[in-house]
Amino acid sequence: MLPDYGFFLAAVFIACLFPASTAFGLNTGPQQAPDATAEEAIVVLSPLKALRQLIDSGQTAEAKLVLEALDLAIKGVHPPATISPQDWIELEFLRGRLALLDDQAASAAAIFENILYRYPDIVRVRLELGLALFQMKQDQRANYHLDLALQQEVPEVTMNRVESLKQVMRQRRRWQVSIKVAAVPDSNVNAATDAPTVDLFGLPFILDEDARRRTGLGALASISIINATPVSRGTVLASELRVRHVEYKSGQFDDSLVSFYAGPEMSSATKRVGLRVGGFRRWFGQNGFNWGAGGQLSTTVLFTRPWSGGLNLGAHWIGYDQLAARSGFSLQVEPFVRRAIGASGQVRSSVAYRRDFAREKNQANTTIQYGVSFQRELRNNIRLGLKGLVGVRNFRAAQTPFGVRREDRFFSLGAQITVAGIRFLGAALEASYDFQQSNSNVALFDYTRHRFEIGFTKEF
Repeated sequence: MLPDYGFFLAAVFIACLFPASTAFGLNTGPQQAPDATAEEAIVVLSPLKALRQLIDSGQTAEAKLVLEALDLAIKGVHPPATISPQDWIELEFLRGRLALLDDQAASAAAIFENILYRYPDIVRVRLELGLALFQMKQDQRANYHLDLALQQEVPEVTMNRVESLKQVMRQRRRWQVSIKVAAVPDSNVNAATDAPTVDLFGLPFILDEDARRRTGLGALASISIINATPVSRGTVLASELRVRHVEYKSGQFDDSLVSFYAGPEMSSATKRVGLRVGGFRRWFGQNGFNWGAGGQLSTTVLFTRPWSGGLNLGAHWIGYDQLAARSGFSLQVEPFVRRAIGASGQVRSSVAYRRDFAREKNQANTTIQYGVSFQRELRNNIRLGLKGLVGVRNFRAAQTPFGVRREDRFFSLGAQITVAGIRFLGAALEASYDFQQSNSNVALFDYTRHRFEIGFTKEF
């Protein structure tokens, strides 16, 4: 609670502003003729309650006076007075709302972000932050915070208001640019086996050093450019260009990827449907590795809070530069389900089935994998992500050099942390770790890999 002298100072100030007969429109009953012998009744309200009522009624000038009185009561003494976390949240929340009413969206956003820095699960704060970002036309960030807030039950009037904001944002042409630079220590840059020999045609062969596991320290640079152009109410034409490159000292294991996809996306309060068509090109070791052309249909549906789910369907023709026998169609089906965690995170679980056709039967394969991921915003502007995956890949026929039909078992674990409070040139610190392991009945395809990324990321 606010300290007694703080309440006294602010309450006396408020009482002087509002006599009983007029304070906030309070009904005091039938009006009596003035009585010279009677003392005038005074209503002393809680300072925070008074501030809230002034803001709710749009009386910004009076609200600023009350806010100044509260700040003076708390900070105008030495040492500064302390208040309870609940009162601090309420005071700062009202300060942010007042800034919004005063057309100071950037200041309001900073205030709401400061609250979430300490208490990331407060729905009303995240909603108001979304509104402030909407007014600043930072639609991507606004949608992010509004979607997190709507993971929890909110009044229907709030839901309708948020959906109105989202409709406006869908009709605004918007761009989003994300860049990232990072150092990449990697224990297995070529995803190769550590075995010294493998059996080929029934005989043991010594592997060349270049065919075995190699370690390296790479430098990563990536950029993503997303555009959403309104087509009709609730529908946008979305497009995304991604460029990613990892450079190693020798150049032998450089890895580059360029992709572009575009298509319509339809959204409402409870569902989203999108179709993306395009392709990608990948280079490895400064040589062409593979390319693909196709598309993906994705749907997401809100079941009942906090549950949602959907389905991803993908189809591509994938061509391989060095191994033409592996080229062919690739089809994938992935149903998934999500569960919200408060107003700051979610857990996602999925099962994916992938069928790779190929020109030669011994290169065709089927993959089934199960994945789970966890994302949450923590205190101190820290965003944490965890993921895990396990799967099997079976080839349809024996490959001649090995004499057996290849069967792989694989799993991976990963973690990523973004610390928005640590920045360099406006970019936030981001670090990730991935562990991969593949166990195959063909020793050439056994490998273990530890990969780190440590760098900075920024969105415009």
